[in-house]
Amino acid sequence: MASDLAPHTAHYTMKLLSARGGSGIEAVTGDMGIRWEGACTGWTMSNRTVFDVTYTGGENVWVTMDASTWEAAAGDRYTFLVRTLFNDKESERIEGKARLADGGAIAEFTLPAAKTITLPTGTMFPTTHTRMVLDAAGETPQIIRATVFDGFTDGGAQFVNAIIGKRLTGRPLANSSFPELQKGPSWNVSLAFFDADKADAEPNSEIRLKIFRNGIAEVIEMDFGDFRLVATLKELRTGKPPVCN
Repeated sequence: MASDLAPHTAHYTMKLLSARGGSGIEAVTGDMGIRWEGACTGWTMSNRTVFDVTYTGGENVWVTMDASTWEAAAGDRYTFLVRTLFNDKESERIEGKARLADGGAIAEFTLPAAKTITLPTGTMFPTTHTRMVLDAAGETPQIIRATVFDGFTDGGAQFVNAIIGKRLTGRPLANSSFPELQKGPSWNVSLAFFDADKADAEPNSEIRLKIFRNGIAEVIEMDFGDFRLVATLKELRTGKPPVCN
């Protein structure tokens, strides 16, 4: 059990950092809610992200992304359900399960179409990867490379390059206004996601975050291609990790 990770519910507000030239995007606002729940058998994560995109000419598009996942405490099994909606109309649903075993790692999709894919040797699931990154975080910068499957697309695993900065010190970098985060160290982490077989190409997406040892992120910058958003923590409730024998 990843006992150092804190079960928590976090609410973030999002605003536009930048938009790509030619995208026609004038403004983006949004909210994101994340819930991590721990049990001795594994971790459940739910994420709901809603943002309003305003285009040149005044057109507005509401985008909603819902994700629910479960990862076994041993890191060998994983289930996922991901939905994307545009203006409250579902445009994509991805659902399935994956497992790691001595005989090989596979992901079995039931939606959008039934199929089974083989995952590369060494593939891990998201909570295992998060814990590995946090375990590597320390006083000096680190680079962690891993192959991760999260089920957020109907493709396969992704190669993830994590750059972990040195431990943050001094105000206001290391401090937080949230009591639950004031006792733990924090780091800036950059994650770049590539197709597993194209690690030398441009990343498909990038995330930058200020994260604490307990796995809670206070600031998250996300690159959606046509635009970049920053999500800032506004509300936080934490729980205690389960006590497991």
